[in-house]
Order: sequence, then structure tokens, then C-alpha cells
Amino acid sequence: IIFAEYTSQDVYLAKVGEEPLCLTPRATHPKGQFRFADFAPQKNGAEVLCVREDHGAAGDARPSEVVNVVVALSLDGSGRMRVLAAGRDFYAHPRPSPDGSRFAYVAWDLGAMPWDATRLWDPYGKKSSMGRILPARSGARTAKGHGGLDP
Repeated sequence: IIFAEYTSQDVYLAKVGEEPLCLTPRATHPKGQFRFADFAPQKNGAEVLCVREDHGAAGDARPSEVVNVVVALSLDGSGRMRVLAAGRDFYAHPRPSPDGSRFAYVAWDLGAMPWDATRLWDPYGKKSSMGRILPARSGARTAKGHGGLDP
């Protein structure tokens, strides 16, 4: 089980019969800087895809200053994170392909709610490997009033 602990916002990996392993140790970032959500383990077992909110080093960024990205977070406890998608205001549902070579996510920008104007993105082509930020290809574009995420 992968979860974010509410008070610290640290991410943990819990296995049956073992103490939970902190995946975001304090040495890798200041307390309160990052918040994580929407975990999707990679097929390789070495990383989990998730949405990361950056609230600034002091953790007190104004809402308009928060930076959201999709990251691959290492499951070894090192705190390593690779940014896989950036540049949109909001992200949701990062999911790897069945073979683990690609992933998709939903994104939208300020001025729209997710049920107003979301897009499904596939940032990597069939022959690309995960690990580089590449221009995303937009898929299922939704029209105003016909969102891909309904409340």
C-alpha cells in the first residue's frame, strides 16, 4: 500500500509484516513543500507515478503559485523523483500502460473546472522510453460543458 500521511504529507510504502518505508525522506525536501496524490505503481516495481504539488520551500505558497506536476517517485526510500509532465495547472489520474513503457494522464488549466475542459494526454510515443519530458500529444479534448471528468 502506498499512502500520504496527512500531517507530514510524506509518502510511505507499507508491506505486510514490515514497518512502513518513507519514500520522501526529510533530507530530500523541506517539510510542507510537497504534497502527493493519485498513486499508480509502475510495472517495474521500482517507481510509483503520482501527482506532486509544490507549495514552495516554506510550504506557504499562495494557491496561484503552487506548481503541479506528474512525477515518478522511487520506491527505494531515496526520495528520488523524476518529473514526467509539467506545464499544466492541474493533473489527475497518471496511469502507466500495461507494459510500463508509456503513461497517460488528465490535465486542465485555471479558468476551467475538470468537468468543463479536460484533456487526456499521452506524453510519449510508442517508441519513447519513460524518463524524459517530451511534448505531450493531446487526445480526447472536451468541449465546454462536456467534460471528461464529471462531478
